[in-house]
Amino acid sequence: MKKLIAISLCVAFATLGLQGSAQAGSLSQWATSATATVEYGTGLRASDATGEPNSFGQDCKDGVNAWALAAFRNQGSLTLTYATAVVPTSLKIHQIYSRGGIWKIEVSANNSTWTSIYTSDPNLAVSGTCDENDILKVNVTKVSTPIKYVRLSVDQTESGRYTEIDAVQLIGLQKTAQTIGAVASSVKVGATLTLPAKTSKALSITWTSSTKSICTISAGKVKGIKKGTCKISGTNAGNADYLAVTAAKTISVK
Repeated sequence: MKKLIAISLCVAFATLGLQGSAQAGSLSQWATSATATVEYGTGLRASDATGEPNSFGQDCKDGVNAWALAAFRNQGSLTLTYATAVVPTSLKIHQIYSRGGIWKIEVSANNSTWTSIYTSDPNLAVSGTCDENDILKVNVTKVSTPIKYVRLSVDQTESGRYTEIDAVQLIGLQKTAQTIGAVASSVKVGATLTLPAKTSKALSITWTSSTKSICTISAGKVKGIKKGTCKISGTNAGNADYLAVTAAKTISVK
């Protein structure tokens, strides 16, 4: 009997552990496609920077299967696309031949609006050493929204050293989306409506009114003040597991 109770308790604790586990999971991935403003040519194209490291440059000499600029003293950028959008935590850029020519790294959710996460002086580029020092590791701490594009800007006009990019590993968190429930479409003057208090993931919602002469919000309820169109919005900032959410609602005050 004691043995059965012990087994039951173990199962119960295991179940509780599963229910309390984090929703966000860490994902490590390599680029699935890439484009560049300029590229050297066969064997050193933008597409050669996708996937896992596979360059076989030996003894830190000029390699193949990596992206390189078109000319010795040149500058340009490489944009990499990843299969899954994540909130980035770190990047690992595998360089060969030389290192230090990357002067800026940016990330984006839509390949349009970019956020800078790294800058450096490309004139400090040095020859590669064929070890962990050739992997540029960048910790990302100030980006809280999912991204799936990474752009590397390289400048070798002064250093004269080719910076060849073999592969770029993106590491980040996959967060779960949340939603805000429906709200009634109308309310009478002087009456109130109870607004959803929690998101679909049980996180608290903060409501605000942008038309306070028509409707106000207090204690989780919207009240009709006078006839017109009431505009409110509910927000939650998200957390380590869930994405932020905002929902705009329109209510007719009659």
